[in-house]
Amino acid sequence: MTKKTAICVKQLLCAAATAGFGLLCFTASPASALDRSVYGSGIASGNLQHGGRYVVTLPSSVPLTAVELWYAVPSTGFGPTATASIARLAAQSVAASTPITGVSLGDYVSSIGGTLSIDVFPDSVAITALVPTTNASATVHLLTQSYFSPVLTDVGLRRAKLDLATQALLEKFDPDTVIRNGLFAGLFSAGPAHYPTLSIHDLTNLDLDSVRAFAERGFQTQRASLIVSGVVEPGLLESVLPGRIDPTVHPEQDRNTLISTPAAKPSETIIPFTEPGNGFAWLGPDIKDEAASTAMDFIADYLFHPTDGRVTHLLANQTPEVTLSGQFITLRKPGVFVVSISGNGSAVATKIARDEISKLATTPLSHDEFERARNAFIYHLQSDLQTPADLAASLGWYATEGQPEYAPGAKGGEGSYFRNAAMLSPKKITEIAKQFLASQPVTVTLQPSGQEKSQ
Repeated sequence: MTKKTAICVKQLLCAAATAGFGLLCFTASPASALDRSVYGSGIASGNLQHGGRYVVTLPSSVPLTAVELWYAVPSTGFGPTATASIARLAAQSVAASTPITGVSLGDYVSSIGGTLSIDVFPDSVAITALVPTTNASATVHLLTQSYFSPVLTDVGLRRAKLDLATQALLEKFDPDTVIRNGLFAGLFSAGPAHYPTLSIHDLTNLDLDSVRAFAERGFQTQRASLIVSGVVEPGLLESVLPGRIDPTVHPEQDRNTLISTPAAKPSETIIPFTEPGNGFAWLGPDIKDEAASTAMDFIADYLFHPTDGRVTHLLANQTPEVTLSGQFITLRKPGVFVVSISGNGSAVATKIARDEISKLATTPLSHDEFERARNAFIYHLQSDLQTPADLAASLGWYATEGQPEYAPGAKGGEGSYFRNAAMLSPKKITEIAKQFLASQPVTVTLQPSGQEKSQ
């Protein structure tokens, strides 16, 4: 899981494949005047030549360029039968495949000293790169050539399968991934969020024709959001290739494939595992409810921030062996509030965490405590937007989820997100906690062999 910024909590949904390929970049020629109304004067945005969009931030002093290419596609494919792994395998196979002329994207970016990462979420795929600025234009050219007109080879597919098989094995023994996969399976009864983004069974059975069909449909230019942050050379967008357009494919008609169906009622799942663990989760507000979504982010930060969270401090004193994470994942519809706890003492830690959430849903924070917590919340947000890669991740996530102007980092500290943060109050926090977090959650228990279910 690679995207660890506080606002892009979204990484908790996915398992990210970080290939040994290198890094990558992309962008495209604008077809219209730059639109500064969404992101402000420090960020330019516009349309790609054949659909899709791009976002470019002002240069920084570090000679690096961070680029993310986002696609709104279902992780389980477009067909009536869900196929876990197909989006991850397609994205990685494209990067590993060598066209008739030239080199593969992965081999090229590796040769210039970069790191390519591919993150797959239930409703999106992100390809991320951090490149030396001197190589940015060439990388943009090769990246857009690779994904806008994807070429997949048998060798590339085999390389991708090998990498992902290793990743699948690691995920099998990662308690946080196991808990989160179980929670999402319980939260959603159908749709891509019900399934993991990587399944060794599907990975083994997928063939080249199926993977190529997904790539050609899913990675078209019209679906793309291109985010460039850091040092941007003049003419960088001119390096983008227009890509192949299939007139029979209409991305707007595929939007229903991105939607997952909430389960009718909460469930409890017990999963055999090597160590104890507990997870619990609730459905939250849609991304369009910016006030409620910001409040949920505040709650997650106040309780579960890795160093400053209230629950984090309580557990450090009482259950120091426990590993804890808790975040609100802002999604198109609906968002998800998820908490994962693993290690010895998980049952005690779970009670403490649930008790603290219940307190927020019944008793507003004092004025002084709230102001301290809100200042910390804003500081954490701003701290997590310091690097080009962090800013690109934030802008890419919210653009793909359909609410680009709400992204932390859009219009700097004057954007929609920070305006909503400034309007929070103790009463609002309690109202939102009561509305979304007071009901029975979906739960997952990791149960070591021979032990009874943790209470």
